[in-house]
Amino acid sequence: MAERSSTTPGVPGGERGRRRPRPRGAAPEKRPPSRGPRWALVGLAVALVVGAAAFAFISIRSPESGGPLATLNTQDIHSLAFSPVDPNVAFFGHHDGLLKTSDGGRTWQPLKSERNWDAMGLAVPSGAPDTLYVTGHDVFFRSSDGGLTWQPVRHNLPGTDIHGFAADPEDPQVLFAFVVGGGLFQTRNGGDVWQLVTDRLPQSTMALAVLPGEPRVLLAGTMDSGVLRSADGGANWSRITGFSARAATSFAVAPKTPGLVFAGSEAGLLRSADGGLTWTVRGMADPIMALALSPQDHRLLLAVDQKGRVFRSQDGGESWGGS
Repeated sequence: MAERSSTTPGVPGGERGRRRPRPRGAAPEKRPPSRGPRWALVGLAVALVVGAAAFAFISIRSPESGGPLATLNTQDIHSLAFSPVDPNVAFFGHHDGLLKTSDGGRTWQPLKSERNWDAMGLAVPSGAPDTLYVTGHDVFFRSSDGGLTWQPVRHNLPGTDIHGFAADPEDPQVLFAFVVGGGLFQTRNGGDVWQLVTDRLPQSTMALAVLPGEPRVLLAGTMDSGVLRSADGGANWSRITGFSARAATSFAVAPKTPGLVFAGSEAGLLRSADGGLTWTVRGMADPIMALALSPQDHRLLLAVDQKGRVFRSQDGGESWGGS
């Protein structure tokens, strides 16, 4: 490497920056007083004040502008469910187990389990606040104490590769499960005995929803055919042509408002007020992987997007990130 020259253009011999010797007997050179330390302290103080103000502004404004409450660093994003009695408590299922929040979605802690479950489905039946079901790849367990302990569900299903799972909002003993390779099954006794409803749902079915009221309406979310709807308890199904997304990853049903249901999709949040017949985009356009609605308040929603960010809405999905 060539040696870097110390000369400065326009100054012979590179004398710029060098101090010339003072002639003997000459008066000392006068220099302006140094302001470095004093002004550095003043600048630091100003910077701290401005920084503190900016931090306070961000802390206050971030929820109003739609900022996430938390980010979940999990391998996958599968399912979300509110507690039926406490709007601050919710459960999140992912590839390696379950998480729980007790403060509305700000902080999450892992729930103890015997192994790392691929928790694709969650259900907390209405009227049974301490009961929690988890399903997934070779996973079918039930907790009767809010997730502290778990027991495998005894059943007569053809398998436990359960990709879609939902509880009837009006009867905690009625559950529906989509078993890959087997079809859609229903139980009326909390999961012990199941009957085949249909084997004609697409194998790409990933989400189920049961709407309140009669006749019993069911929705199936698929990864390639949007939403399918049944108005006879699951025996017959038709595709909803007005659903604007190709994949429906999750549903959130309002148990006290017949016909109101939300869906998470790659197109964001979609809302239906007529039991899934028609849908409109609502509030959030980012892809939503998991979605839950509080049984106590049909305006309170939690959503987890494809980046693992947790958002909360208190106005039916119009705005996100509030307290």
